[in-house]
Amino acid sequence: MSSSPPKSRGITLVELLVTASIIAILGSVILFSLTASQEAAREAKTKALIATLHGLLMERYESYQTRRVPIAIPAGTSPEDVAKIRLDAIRTLMMYEIPARPSELNNVPNDYKTALVSAYESRKAGMTDERFGAELLYLVIMLATGDGEARALFKESDIGDTDPAGPDGAPEFLDGWGNPIRFIRWPAGFVSPLQTGDPDSDHDPFDPMKVDSGAYRLVPLIYSAGADGLSGLDNASNYDYPQTGGIRDPYTRLMGAIQDQGEAADNIHNHLIGTK
Repeated sequence: MSSSPPKSRGITLVELLVTASIIAILGSVILFSLTASQEAAREAKTKALIATLHGLLMERYESYQTRRVPIAIPAGTSPEDVAKIRLDAIRTLMMYEIPARPSELNNVPNDYKTALVSAYESRKAGMTDERFGAELLYLVIMLATGDGEARALFKESDIGDTDPAGPDGAPEFLDGWGNPIRFIRWPAGFVSPLQTGDPDSDHDPFDPMKVDSGAYRLVPLIYSAGADGLSGLDNASNYDYPQTGGIRDPYTRLMGAIQDQGEAADNIHNHLIGTK
């Protein structure tokens, strides 16, 4: 007597649903891993680029400690007043040679119109209000740092012209998300490992005689808005720097008063990844 072959059992609806669920879960895990890897790569690219920008900009910025300035000292001027005149001249020259907004290049006095300032003036016309912090950072880095060789340090993907209305001929450095990297020359009130805000323990290095008693070290802030594209700092450069006691005052308005802490939470900036 021959036995009949076993009958094959069909896949039940429940088994199909379980299989589909497992595949969906595995797909979600893979997609999440890919997204996380992409975000990590964007963040790493941004940090590396900002670190490079920090090194170049700080080399220029710190050079003003020994920079010759266009001042005339009347005979009989006291050492304290000489120090005040020099400090004001240093800050003024820095404002023109490391401009944070195009209006700082309006009506530059002849004594301060260096070749670098003239180069900025010839390029500022195309800058927009929405991108000037990023566009000026690009100009400063390319024209004032790296002994004219800064361009070789950047890849093509590091640079773009992202104005919403279309390219305006004023490029910017781009973070890992394709958004402009901006800077603030004097980020007064921004507390970080590089900028403690204490005039006693970390006094302004441009003021060795401490003629500006409340002055503390200021380190230019170079920042990316991070993944959300919101920095919370977009209005941080919209103010002037008047003279107080004959010295230009970079501490006029504190960033803490205008910074949106929620939007700034994921910012990537040089005060976190730079070093003194």
